[in-house]
Amino acid sequence: MRRQQHLIQALADASDGRLQLAPSPQGLHLLHETAAGPTPQQDEALSQQALAAGVMLAPLARYAMTSPRRGWLFGYAGYDDASLTRAAQRLAPLLGALTGPR
Repeated sequence: MRRQQHLIQALADASDGRLQLAPSPQGLHLLHETAAGPTPQQDEALSQQALAAGVMLAPLARYAMTSPRRGWLFGYAGYDDASLTRAAQRLAPLLGALTGPR
C-alpha cells in the first residue's frame, strides 16, 4: 500500500494535480480512466511515447476488444520510491498533453 500511495502522490505532484488516481485496496496496478477523450489509437500512441521515455504504461484498450473504456494501467510492483518518482516525472508531460492545462 505504501508504494501505491507514493505513486499516486508522485503522479499528482508531477502533473500539478491534473492526474488524480484513486487508491485501490488490492492489487499491484492502478487504473486511470478518462471520461471521454483519447481514442484507442491515442491511448496506444501515448503508451509508445511513454515506453520511449523508459516507462511502461498499458492502455486499457489492450485488455478489451469492444469496451469503450479509455485510460491506462499503472503498475508499481517491484519499483522503489525513487523509480516511481522518476517515472511520474517522465509521464507527466505526456499525460498533460491529453489532460490539458490546469
